[in-house]
Amino acid sequence: MALMGACLIVIPSLGAGCSQQGAKGQVIATVNGEEITPQDLEAEARSNPALAQADTSLLLQRVVARTLMAQAAHSRGIDHYPGYPSDITRLKQDFIAQRFMRSNLKTPPTPTSADLEKIMAANPYEFGQRQSVTID
Repeated sequence: MALMGACLIVIPSLGAGCSQQGAKGQVIATVNGEEITPQDLEAEARSNPALAQADTSLLLQRVVARTLMAQAAHSRGIDHYPGYPSDITRLKQDFIAQRFMRSNLKTPPTPTSADLEKIMAANPYEFGQRQSVTID
């Protein structure tokens, strides 16, 4: 029930500043004292490629929902166990390691016709018996 009350507190403030055209650091919404900024919405869009072109209100709904759930979990003490700090450290390390690996990956070059011919000549058993079939 506390979750619904928090939602009602946030919703009136949504119309006031849902535009992403505001200055960086501008507060779009406040959820029980926790500010949501345009950077939070950008991070939400980056987290899922399907959301890249999503409407700002959808991104805001997702951030607000996650914030409310995290606040509810915190109020129940879910984050108060001995392994919590090391779990957070591991998650941060996993995240930054994945970013590092992505930054080092390069898109392979598109092979030229000559490259393809060379591969086919080097592998005659795989490419020598090709046939083209047209089916109506």
